[in-house]
Amino acid sequence: MLVVIYYMVLYIAEAFIAWQYFSSLFYPQYSRKTEGILLFAGYGILLMIGLAEIGWLNTAVFIITNFVIVFSLYHVKWYSAFFHALVIFIVMALSELIVIGINSQVLVNFWATHTHNVNLILSAMFSKLIYFLVLQFIVHFLKDEKEEPALPDRNLLLLNLIPFFSTIIFLTLYTISLTVELPVLMELMVSVSSVLLLILNLLIFWIYDRNQKTSREYMKLQIQLQKESDTAGYYQLLIRQDESQKILIHDIRKHLQSISDLNEQGEPEKIAAYIDRIVHSSDLQGSVQVCDNVSLNALLCRYIQLCRERNIDFRADVRSGLLAGVTYHDLTALFSNLLDNALEASSGMPGSYIELSVTRQENASLTVVSLINSCPDNPFSGKTGRLVSSKRDSLRHGYGIRSIERVVKAYHGEMQMYYEEERMEFHTVITLLL
Repeated sequence: MLVVIYYMVLYIAEAFIAWQYFSSLFYPQYSRKTEGILLFAGYGILLMIGLAEIGWLNTAVFIITNFVIVFSLYHVKWYSAFFHALVIFIVMALSELIVIGINSQVLVNFWATHTHNVNLILSAMFSKLIYFLVLQFIVHFLKDEKEEPALPDRNLLLLNLIPFFSTIIFLTLYTISLTVELPVLMELMVSVSSVLLLILNLLIFWIYDRNQKTSREYMKLQIQLQKESDTAGYYQLLIRQDESQKILIHDIRKHLQSISDLNEQGEPEKIAAYIDRIVHSSDLQGSVQVCDNVSLNALLCRYIQLCRERNIDFRADVRSGLLAGVTYHDLTALFSNLLDNALEASSGMPGSYIELSVTRQENASLTVVSLINSCPDNPFSGKTGRLVSSKRDSLRHGYGIRSIERVVKAYHGEMQMYYEEERMEFHTVITLLL
């Protein structure tokens, strides 16, 4: 029973260390909960096979299991998954060899008699600490440099002092256990302390990594919100320009009267300058009436112009009186992100088009937003079924969809997205309770 408990502690520590290593380097294909369950299940299989104590079998199964874990749980090529499976095996083997070199006799006695003492537990925990530290250094050099740390480098340096101090504590406890004959209770306390010290190091780095990811997520969301705010400000400017245009057209009769007066006074140069100023006024730029919602109309006019520049046929059918209950910022976030994605997917495709319709189901008090756009390839991942973005800007990857989902949730709605292979069309259907 003690042997099983001993192995369970070791394999749980190894699973946690491997999870920290893999999740720091690769993007997961599943949720963090599913990722953790499958990874610990794989190490549970390793535990059962490890109890047989067949060296070559343990080695082969360890490499194969980690290869399967990396390849199936993360977005990574098979050769990269195999490489990292070999890396963690080599690092683990080297960490154990270091400890064997320090106290080989204790480990020899363990394998021969299966006796457990404080020296053995300290040695095992010490080897896992070395294993963890080496993998952390490897992560530091292999991790994508585009991800900026959430904390300054000096804080990271201070954090790395914790395992260094822990190593000194391990060596101190180990020296005491070798030179002093400890009572049974004291041996138990020292053994439990060594296990807790390793767990403490793992938790510190795990919490630090979680804080980093949370900080990056918050930063990305702030950037997305700032983008939406800027977009909203831009369309408010278009609305003001449209209002100025209407005022100018309303006053065109006065301008004509002024020109007539200058003509009677025989001032051709002043007439020419006056006409030139009116013709080149920004208030006389073209205006398109797509719907009676002033805010949405300004936004759609912008995308109509972008579609013309990219030879994309844009069709819009927005029924009268709809979306009045949606705030301006939510309206901008919803439609700008929807149309941005549609433009990106349709650009460069011959005969591409975007169809937008906003209708209402009176019997259910629902407003239905339907967007159909040309899309040459299926944007859903074959493995995970999730949308795969082709944007080069990884900082904003996925946050447009999150903004859309935020607005849909705010108005108690639902969203459905699907792809039609035959027609090469991407469909987005949103229902809002309005």
